[in-house]
Amino acid sequence: MARVLIVDDQEESRYFLEVLLKSKGYEVAPAANGAEALEKLKSGKFDLIISDILMPEIDGFELCRRIRRSKSWKSIPFIVYTATYTGPEDEAFALKIGADRFIKKPCEPDVLFSAIEEVIQSAVRREITSWPSEEKEAYKVYSERLVRKLEQKANELEQEIQARREAENNFRSVLENANDGIIISGPDGKHLYANKRASEITGYSIEELLTIGMKGLGHPEEIPKLSEILKKRIAGEKAPSHYETKIVRKDGKIVPIEVSGASCLWQGKEASVIIIRDITEKIKNLEQLRESEAKYKALVESSIQGLLVVQDFRIVYANERCTEITGYSIDELLSMSTERVISLVHPDDQQLVWGRFKERIAGEEIPARYEYRVVRKNGEVRWVEMYASLIEYGGKPAVQAAIVDITALKKAEEELRKSEEKYRLIAENVADVITVMDMNL
Repeated sequence: MARVLIVDDQEESRYFLEVLLKSKGYEVAPAANGAEALEKLKSGKFDLIISDILMPEIDGFELCRRIRRSKSWKSIPFIVYTATYTGPEDEAFALKIGADRFIKKPCEPDVLFSAIEEVIQSAVRREITSWPSEEKEAYKVYSERLVRKLEQKANELEQEIQARREAENNFRSVLENANDGIIISGPDGKHLYANKRASEITGYSIEELLTIGMKGLGHPEEIPKLSEILKKRIAGEKAPSHYETKIVRKDGKIVPIEVSGASCLWQGKEASVIIIRDITEKIKNLEQLRESEAKYKALVESSIQGLLVVQDFRIVYANERCTEITGYSIDELLSMSTERVISLVHPDDQQLVWGRFKERIAGEEIPARYEYRVVRKNGEVRWVEMYASLIEYGGKPAVQAAIVDITALKKAEEELRKSEEKYRLIAENVADVITVMDMNL
């Protein structure tokens, strides 16, 4: 396969082109400028030269001119491949001094490969009349082209510098006004940058933060862990990107913080960006929430009502009172299949209970209170009164129910009904007249 010399002062461009050509089987040798390319030509044979224009020491135009004036190299095909393009005069001049093709970056790989194949296959050199008979005029054109390109490059660099300055100013503004503390730390743990919020959280001035480093800021118990995390991150190893730790403020107060960290480049060197957030209030709120939950749980567990949550026809929560009403343990209630949960309700009441369950889940307006019978574990039937409401449990709709055993009340009502019926029959069948008088009249 053909051997190609790539000449470009941009390392990324050289690498990209080298990978591209090698993928097609070409043998490739890179050079960073024209001077380096000439040295490589002295020590090896090449079938093609692909060169940029604007480079230090010897640029692409001058390299092409020297190649064409050399008895040894003048037959080597030469392609100018550049992003520095000021106008069609560039292409005309490149072809005039002996280039076979002028290709502007970027271009599709297929276009580049097609041009390469064409110039290699038709490596018949044409006569170059401008050298040396029109040397003076050619140099003038060359100088004009080079000056124009240098001016263009200078403008591009100026614009790039301006853009970087603006980006840096915007970035610094974001850092300085962030709600979280931001610290840049070097491989040795020394702080290279700290924003105002970091100063407020730690109690140290920004100047002090840049002198004390991690070991002067972290809680003594946390230093080994923090040092290990930083070491792994700088080395590119897997390290926690989010964790909680403690620091010691300047006034000696211990402050819990939440830390997010990542590797970064700071002024061209490996570093670590650390974002810190004071979580004192968060921890306080969590403790209050835990206390509140504990109190609520104790209240629920000691309630005289059976409290349960039913979701998708499964019991997902039940308190101790439910076990007394049903005869099943809490574990048994929570592990019941859909069929077993449905069968807890007396067959004659299932349409009422589970019909209303589905309607309530669907968002329909359903009476909150109703009575029905449950079938205990031992087969005994007991009456309960239930108050039901729709809630969200685990992100899904569910029914929360409070149930009270009213079996004794139902028996008393039945006894009263029987008693009333008994006296009604006696009264209706007695031979004498029975009168009821109000003694207050």
